[in-house]
Amino acid sequence: MTQTTQTMKVGARQFRDNFANYVGNSDQPIAITRHGDTVGYYIPARTRRSEDDKIALKQAVAKLHEVLNENGISSDEIWQQLRDLQTEAADRAAIESSGENKAARAQRGA
Repeated sequence: MTQTTQTMKVGARQFRDNFANYVGNSDQPIAITRHGDTVGYYIPARTRRSEDDKIALKQAVAKLHEVLNENGISSDEIWQQLRDLQTEAADRAAIESSGENKAARAQRGA
């Protein structure tokens, strides 16, 4: 059995003006129209989270805060560690990219 998904039609200006709302809340494809003609489609990459999913996420966050508090770890420390890891990853990527550029220049004889 195939499941059909209803496609909502929205004017281009309306879609542009309400883009964040459509991206954050739409779980169905949207046909974007201009003067009545379909000019494109917005197709959500994932469906909206169910209430059960939201409840489970809230419980997981509460448990995380409980564990952090029990171990004397602040959320600021976690965020700082995350930023440090992101910076390190970006630095590694830049170094690797630089090395690749040097190798490419060496191959070309530059």
